[in-house]
Amino acid sequence: MKRFLSSRSLIVAMLSLVCVSASQGQSPEQIAFNAARACEANDYDCRITNLTRGIEINAAVPEAYVNRGYAYLRKGMFDLAVADFTKAIELKPDLIQAYGGRASIYARQNKLDLALLDLNKIIQLAPQNANAHNDRGFLYRRMGKNELALADLDRAIQLYGDVPQAYIAYYNRGMLRCSQGCSDIALMDYNKAIELNPQYAEAYAGRANAYDNKHLLALAFADYNKAIQLKPDFATAFNGRGWIYHQQRSLDLAIADYTTAIRLDPKYAAAYCNRGIAFAEVNEFDRAIADDTKALELDPDINDEIYRSRALAYFFKNDQQNAVRDTVAYLRRSGIKGEAAPYGIMIGYLALRKSGDADTADAFVKDWLKLLKPDAWSTEVLKFFAGKLTADELLAMANDNDKLTEAHAYIGEVLLAENDKAKAMEHFIWVRNYGNRDFVEYQLALKELRQ
Repeated sequence: MKRFLSSRSLIVAMLSLVCVSASQGQSPEQIAFNAARACEANDYDCRITNLTRGIEINAAVPEAYVNRGYAYLRKGMFDLAVADFTKAIELKPDLIQAYGGRASIYARQNKLDLALLDLNKIIQLAPQNANAHNDRGFLYRRMGKNELALADLDRAIQLYGDVPQAYIAYYNRGMLRCSQGCSDIALMDYNKAIELNPQYAEAYAGRANAYDNKHLLALAFADYNKAIQLKPDFATAFNGRGWIYHQQRSLDLAIADYTTAIRLDPKYAAAYCNRGIAFAEVNEFDRAIADDTKALELDPDINDEIYRSRALAYFFKNDQQNAVRDTVAYLRRSGIKGEAAPYGIMIGYLALRKSGDADTADAFVKDWLKLLKPDAWSTEVLKFFAGKLTADELLAMANDNDKLTEAHAYIGEVLLAENDKAKAMEHFIWVRNYGNRDFVEYQLALKELRQ
């Protein structure tokens, strides 16, 4: 589970001011406006003070509102910035910088339709504006309008030509293409972005994500390292590198990277989600539940699988009521999509059995069994739960070590629910001695042997 990188808009990153020309015999308001240029580069309070003084002298200079709007934007004072950009547009309806600044704020505030109107206006006023096509392409991607996004990004790249500034459009197009499957074409876009701007950490992180999706973990790891080297406070890169460690079963290193990502961005739902999974895999179930719960608090739609993950943690803690609740939530949200769904059904069934409600457990598994692929191995396990196969028949169908690990573990769980502890322990001992140690069922068997 990971959360993918967000893109970047050149308008959002704009720092330059629209300067009022200095000349001999300046008016008082021009002197005040130009005083903003004397401020330190990042002293936005100074700029706001000087520009406000100028506006008090003459309230009819649109560039002053634009300059102050960008200062407000950089301080995160978005309502004041929007008011200034809007006033500038009233005074000068063709002032592109005002539309750009306002669009960037609307995009940050998820007012995507309003942002789109402003970007459309820029392109109407300046059809050859590569930045505006890039920004609108990024916005269309956020709106799920991928064909329009691709057309705008293609146009931006054409308008930029092979100048260094084009890196951002290649990066955004790589992101778009990777959201539709990280193909070699997406990698080519990331490569071009890095060629044009070798210091752009986000491009390395985007390419790392593409490599990860292609299961090229060593290349992904190298790119995440580069991204972190270039941008040591890059939470997304730490989360991504944590996922690489996770897949390599270096769980302590994965947890450390997820923790760094959370420290850098305390509202990073994906990092909490990933760390919750890792905590569960090292038997830190209270911490796993806390992280899963925090992830859902931050982003209720983060991933249906998080409910199955938390259900499993509750199950390991013998909190069967909450295990059943989360299993039902998981199945209602995801249905039987994907290979994990049958295992969610297994958690719900076993939790109901352990809570002593055998009749409800039987009805639960039989209802879901009707919807599953009839010949899948996971379906055979559920048939055993439903009494349609004996333990011996299930074991006879387990034709490799992975299936034997699951079969012995689940047979042991059913025997335990039937109060046949001695026979259950025989199956758990088999899993401990011969089972696949990367499987949840291995941890389940160890848990039952400890109790």
